[in-house]
This record gives sequence, C-alpha cells and structure tokens, in this order.
Amino acid sequence: MSAGALWSAVHYQAPLLMVINNNTTWGNDEKHQLEVAAERGRPQENAWIGQRMLHPNINHAMTARSFGAWAEGPISNPNELPEVIERAVAEVDKGNVAVIEVATQLV
Repeated sequence: MSAGALWSAVHYQAPLLMVINNNTTWGNDEKHQLEVAAERGRPQENAWIGQRMLHPNINHAMTARSFGAWAEGPISNPNELPEVIERAVAEVDKGNVAVIEVATQLV
C-alpha cells in the first residue's frame, strides 16, 4: 500500500508481481469518510480529500520504473492484459520486480 514497499522489493531483489488497480482513490477509506462526515454533521462533499488522487494523477508504473522495477501501464484496455501479464511473469521468473498498473473507473 505504499511506494516504500515497492522500493524495498527492488532494493532487496525480491521477485514480485504487483498488479495495481488504479481507480484514483483509496475507495474503502473514502467510503468510511462519508460515513464519518454524516455522523459528525460535516460536509460529505469533502470526504474525498486525502483519499482521491486526482490533478495530478499518479502514474504508479512510472514510479515503479524510477525505483528500478519493470513496469507497464497505466493500461485501460483489458484486451491488452494477457500479453502484459505474460511479459510481467517472465520478469518475475528472472527474479525481478514487475508492476502492472491498470486504470479503472472510480465507482
């Protein structure tokens, strides 16, 4: 759940395949913030603050590459995934860290 975990995997050369579902939010936490806001009489329209990561969007694949991991994405076309997963597994088989970032819709 943090870039530090990814950095650690690269640093310690721990083979790892990470698939990131990037819907631009910590969805469970954002939902919880809505509940807390309602309970405390606070504006629910502020629940996204600190939870949703937009403007600028985070490119997790680029972050992974900056640490030295193999990475592809963000991928928004599900038809591309089988080939990308195959390439990622090949990297892990070589002992590398591989990250696939999949861009999905906020629900």
